[in-house]
Amino acid sequence: MAKISFDSDGFTVELTPAEKFFALHGSLHVPYSHVVDASVEDRNGWRDAWRKLMGTSAPGLKMAGTFFGHGGWAFLDYSNGENCLAITTRDERYKQIVVQLDESQNAADIANQLREKASR
Repeated sequence: MAKISFDSDGFTVELTPAEKFFALHGSLHVPYSHVVDASVEDRNGWRDAWRKLMGTSAPGLKMAGTFFGHGGWAFLDYSNGENCLAITTRDERYKQIVVQLDESQNAADIANQLREKASR
């Protein structure tokens, strides 16, 4: 599962080595000024039909990598869809980032922190 870390100018989505393998991607860093919104989501709330560009697409098992959906490019990394953080960005390659967080992090708390830091 992914972990979110914060620094002075942005946040980083830190992926485990296995997630990097399945996603064919490394960790992501996004400046706070590029965050439009952050929310808690589960797979039942997603309206987009994702089309995989590269990565893993095994619905119900693992979705990881670069996908295209309504609104543009997205980075996805989730398994069962629980404790997922959905981040909408601007001026970034990915318009949406959806990651399932490590059990040590609460998606609602992280979403609140991101919205607060983005509003500064």
